[in-house]
Amino acid sequence: MQPAVNPKQSYINLAMGNYLNAAANAGFRIFDSETDQLGVWYQHSSTNGKLKYLENDKKVTQRRNDNILNLSYKHTFEKLSWKIGGAYRSNAFNYYGMPLIPEIMDIIPESMKTFKMTNQQRVQQYSLHTGIESKDNEKLNYDLSVGYNGYKSRLGFLYEDKNGLTENHIETRFNLSAPFGKYYAIGLGVGMDNLIYSQDQYNYTVIRLNPNFNITKNNLKFRAGLNVDISFNDGTTFRFAPDLNLEWEFEKSFFLFTSLEGGKELNTMNKMSVRSIYADPSRPATNSYTPADWTFGLRTNYLANFNVNLYTGIKTTTDALFDYRTLIAYDGVLSRDVISFFAMDAYAWKVGFDINYKYKDRVKAQINWAHNEWHYRHGKGKIRTALPVNEWNLGLDVNATKHLAFDLDIYLANGREYRNAIETDMKPDADFFSFGKMKNIFNVNLGATYRFNDSVHLLVQANNIFAQHYNLYYGMPAQRFNIMAGVGVCF
Repeated sequence: MQPAVNPKQSYINLAMGNYLNAAANAGFRIFDSETDQLGVWYQHSSTNGKLKYLENDKKVTQRRNDNILNLSYKHTFEKLSWKIGGAYRSNAFNYYGMPLIPEIMDIIPESMKTFKMTNQQRVQQYSLHTGIESKDNEKLNYDLSVGYNGYKSRLGFLYEDKNGLTENHIETRFNLSAPFGKYYAIGLGVGMDNLIYSQDQYNYTVIRLNPNFNITKNNLKFRAGLNVDISFNDGTTFRFAPDLNLEWEFEKSFFLFTSLEGGKELNTMNKMSVRSIYADPSRPATNSYTPADWTFGLRTNYLANFNVNLYTGIKTTTDALFDYRTLIAYDGVLSRDVISFFAMDAYAWKVGFDINYKYKDRVKAQINWAHNEWHYRHGKGKIRTALPVNEWNLGLDVNATKHLAFDLDIYLANGREYRNAIETDMKPDADFFSFGKMKNIFNVNLGATYRFNDSVHLLVQANNIFAQHYNLYYGMPAQRFNIMAGVGVCF
């Protein structure tokens, strides 16, 4: 809950609401000159509210406490700039979802009852990056960066596992571009990712190469390149994928664009934790590879104040990841109900549009629709996943007066399904799967900001105002109507 602020300003926002929701964010520009910029920002959100299951009349407490701290510094020299920054993120939460086997506690052996049956988890993520970047010139442009990303979960997948997984990710990037002639440039991108885990069997290294050729004219932008992945201890050693992009202004304010891209996608613990905080904390997910991701579309800003973007395409991926809830219980071993990911060779037809409207500083509106339906590449049928087939986003920001502003956000999603997997020797039907459809999402949010002056403002944010009852994942309900109110200061 943060209203728009002048990027040159510092700010503090505080808000509280029902479900014991709390939010706070702050940003400080310690100094900002032509040669030096130093800033720090912090964000907090938490909840401790009771939610009702869709599947029965019982309630459960959802606990989350999320904190992010970011620090960045930039110094500009005569011919290059140097950046350094760091970030820390902490997520404390419980696995609040309805148990996949509710009756399991009635038949659990006494030996398992000695375990501390806590669902409280804490995930920490931290990063440090530094790099240099040349100023644009007609001879040679470059950028070089080195970074470290860390991940640590306090608890593992199993209840008796008090130590989660640690991930250390060292990434190195170098890009070089040499212009020649008036319109042309050749370039080379080099990258290396080193993944080191507390369990050595998961360690791997990936080297990336991207030679490319570029044309930039008044009405034409073209890029032809090749993405090369060289993997060590992570499946196929050499892989090649295209890197082709074209944008052509065939008529004033009308643009055709197309791209054919691909390459390896690293599904690190850091990344999967962002995708779902409830992801399995015990082992990294399988990495994905996209041999081809084709997009074709039309973009125009012909109408005053409007930007319109239409696109379609198809994406095919090896080892694409899809979610499911999983639990194991056998031989005196019990796991937490977590979100796991299974890898499948799959493809998706995609189509959508984006329309944006802006009238001076008074009104901003947008509407976008995206259709993504994943199918098995080898075989028939749609893949069951909590990812929506169709997503609609509608947004409206209105500065009604000098002091009063409103924002409206509407989100619709359908085509979501669930998949549950249970492994147990405590029931006659030992291992089983369950499938089904999930309720559509229809979420309407409305906010208002009242500015007393350039320094102080009040803000109110109401979410899910029609109190829709839906699951984030199977058995994991979202908050229904919730409202927050707070105060903000800019200085």
